[in-house]
Amino acid sequence: MSQVAAEKWEFSLLVDRANRILDSRGQSELYLAAPAKRLIGGHLVSFFDETERLGFLRYMARLTVRGEAEPVSANLRSTAMGIKRFSMAAKKADGRSWWILFSQEERAEAERLDAGENEFATADEFTYLVDARAPGKPMDITVFRARALSEGTADLTTEQQAALDESLGRSLIAHAHEHMVARPAVGEYALMHAEDKPIAEIERDLVNVAAQHNLTDLELVSEMRHLDGTVAATQVISEMRQKLQARSVESGIQHAMPVAARRPIWIPAAGLGLACILAIAGWVAFH
Repeated sequence: MSQVAAEKWEFSLLVDRANRILDSRGQSELYLAAPAKRLIGGHLVSFFDETERLGFLRYMARLTVRGEAEPVSANLRSTAMGIKRFSMAAKKADGRSWWILFSQEERAEAERLDAGENEFATADEFTYLVDARAPGKPMDITVFRARALSEGTADLTTEQQAALDESLGRSLIAHAHEHMVARPAVGEYALMHAEDKPIAEIERDLVNVAAQHNLTDLELVSEMRHLDGTVAATQVISEMRQKLQARSVESGIQHAMPVAARRPIWIPAAGLGLACILAIAGWVAFH
């Protein structure tokens, strides 16, 4: 019998690759303050303390890739117990699901749940967090695109651009719900925030960060969407990124047009009017 199977666990939850809860055993209702029927279909990540949610998603990613992951200790949060640390392990159920087991007995050798060096969420990780948000809590998603970085127009070295990209992402953490920011690509940043959050305030912070890196124009654009639960987060974010990229292409076309092509049509008309006035004046002078 494996060590995981032999140890005592207070409760366990069966989850799929997207950390959706499929089944529960043990005292999950006592610790998570939710009946089993309400747990089913929810996301396990929502019960982790916000400082460890990204770490848990990466734990699940290791399970998906390797089929197993090391035992760790993690903080869970609920209305019944507040924040409490548990030992956590995983036991494979089938190729598409795992039992995540929790024990109050914290093992000294177990490492704490950790997200690693990369503090920014991937697009997939961010989507899981958005879908796991508390129901009934109005939230918005905003995606920012710094075209000076995403299109490489900034007059900076490769190292300077990388440093600025990192600084811009970090400056958004304070504005983000649960301090979670995603960087889908260079110069692109996504965050979930309260629906009354002033976007102009966030943009000012980004511009100030760029100025500290000696860049006066980020060529910043943004798209915001309200989350109403009717559309999956993956679709929302994809559509927003596509709109921003389309706006960048349109802007590039406008800048590439010859001056003559962009001259307003009233300029030649004004020239023709002036010619008519001069002709009339000349006729009057000779008559």
